[in-house]
Amino acid sequence: MYRKNVYFNTKINTESNANLKVTNTLLNRLSLQELPNVHEKMLNRLLRFRNSMAHGDDGIEITQADLDQFSILVQNLASDLILSILDGLDHRVYLKNA
Repeated sequence: MYRKNVYFNTKINTESNANLKVTNTLLNRLSLQELPNVHEKMLNRLLRFRNSMAHGDDGIEITQADLDQFSILVQNLASDLILSILDGLDHRVYLKNA
């Protein structure tokens, strides 16, 4: 068992949007597996919707189908992130720089 203190840099730069590239960069910094590129197109779409709404664009139409797709996307991303973390735990990546 590893008995030394483990320190993490808690500053996380999402570069304003946690798109797939930024998210995978953060995962790499933690020695975790990247999320698959299959999510990239839909995540970028979700971020465009989010940014439009956040910046006051009330002309963007969001349908129930959009909401359903985004909901499934977030669930899939969360599942893949959990799998990446569990894989990192199994491979003891937290010891990489110890």
